[in-house]
Amino acid sequence: PDNFFDTSALQHKYVTGPHSRRVRQLLGRADARSRIANSTVVEMASALAQRCRSNGWGLKSFDRLHHEFLDDVANEVFVIRYAGMKEAQRAVHLIRFAGVVKKRGLKSADALIAAGALEYALEVQQ
Repeated sequence: PDNFFDTSALQHKYVTGPHSRRVRQLLGRADARSRIANSTVVEMASALAQRCRSNGWGLKSFDRLHHEFLDDVANEVFVIRYAGMKEAQRAVHLIRFAGVVKKRGLKSADALIAAGALEYALEVQQ
């Protein structure tokens, strides 16, 4: 089966932690294609910068980590799934439901990534 990674999971490929081994295993499977949303490309820079700040790492560490991620993008370690209007509409519905009905905080980028993952799952089922 294919995998759809959000930023919170994908960052573990680049910064070693308790989930790194599992994320790296999933990305390394020959029988699966992993996907990320196009917004993850920007979110990864932010996540890696946050990890550098919290660990006291400097610009060299950030550049190394971010370059490794960009190399993976270029080498198609994962496929980028671009969000369209369909995903945007689903994301708005998700924000409406989660944010208003369920009174949960849901960021727009997270909603868009979730909508893209759902659309992909529905396509694969067909």
